[in-house]
Amino acid sequence: MIEYCIANYLIEEGRITNEQFGELLNKQDAARVKLGLIAVSEGLITKAQADEINRLQMTRDARFGDIAVDLGYLREDQITMLLRMQGSSYHAFLQVLTDEGIIKLEEADEIMKKVRLKEGLSTADIDAIKEGVVERILPIYMQDIPQPMIDLAGVLLRTIVRIADRHAFIEKAEIYSSYELKYAEVQEFGGETGKFVTAYEDVHGGLVLLASAFAKEAFKHVDEDSLDAVGEFENIVNGLYCSKLSKSDINFDLEPQHTVESGTVTGVVCVLPVRIRNKKFNFIVCDKI
Repeated sequence: MIEYCIANYLIEEGRITNEQFGELLNKQDAARVKLGLIAVSEGLITKAQADEINRLQMTRDARFGDIAVDLGYLREDQITMLLRMQGSSYHAFLQVLTDEGIIKLEEADEIMKKVRLKEGLSTADIDAIKEGVVERILPIYMQDIPQPMIDLAGVLLRTIVRIADRHAFIEKAEIYSSYELKYAEVQEFGGETGKFVTAYEDVHGGLVLLASAFAKEAFKHVDEDSLDAVGEFENIVNGLYCSKLSKSDINFDLEPQHTVESGTVTGVVCVLPVRIRNKKFNFIVCDKI
C-alpha cells in the first residue's frame, strides 16, 4: 500500500509516469509468492489444506494465516516465519525502483521524508502504511468518520487486497449530507438498529479493474456486465460485514443490489476514494435517513 504514496511523489517529480507505475507493480508482483505457496513448499501444510484456507477466505473476513492458525494447520511462530520469508511490500517496491534505476537506495530515507511531509503524515502513520495493516491505515484516512463505516471500509479493503489488488489503497474520506450518484452499483441493508446504503461509483476506470479481477473476465467498459460483477462483489463485502455483526446479535437483511444511473443518497454519507492499479473508484456508504 505504501507503493501508492511513493509513486505519487515520483510521478509529481516527473521521475515516473502512471504507465510506468503499473509496470513496476507488475514486476513487484512477479517477485512475490503467496503465503500458502511458501507454506506448502516448506512442507508445513499440504496443497489441499492451502486450497481449503483459500476457499474459506471467500466466506470469512480473515487473513490466510489467521484461518490456518484457527484450523490448527499452522502455529503463530510459523506464520511469523512465513511472513518474513515473503518480505514487505515497502522493501519489495524499493528493490524494483532501484533495479530499474529510478532511484538510488541511499535516496530512500529522504524520499520517505518528503512523502511524509507532502501527505501530511506522521512518522507513526508512515510506519502503519509500510506495514500494510488495514486496521491501522483506515483511521489515518477516515478521521471523524463513524466507526461502523470504518469497519465496513475495512471489510472492503481487505477483500480487494485478497482477490483484486494487494496494492489497493485509499485516499482521504469525506462526509456529506447528500451525494449525487452517477451510474453506480447500489445495495441497501439494515434492520431494527438502522439502515445503510453502499454504492460503487467509477471515477477513472477502477470499477472495470475491480470487476475484471473479481469475475476473472476482461471487461473493457463500465456497462451492464461489469456492473453485475461489481454487484456480486458488493454483496460479498456487505455479507461479510453483516455476518460479523450477527455475532453481536445485530441482524441486518441484505436487499438485492441494483444499478442507479442517476440518483441521490441523503443522510450521513461517506465517500472513500479507492485506488487499484492506479485507477480509482468511489466507495460510498450512507447511514440512511
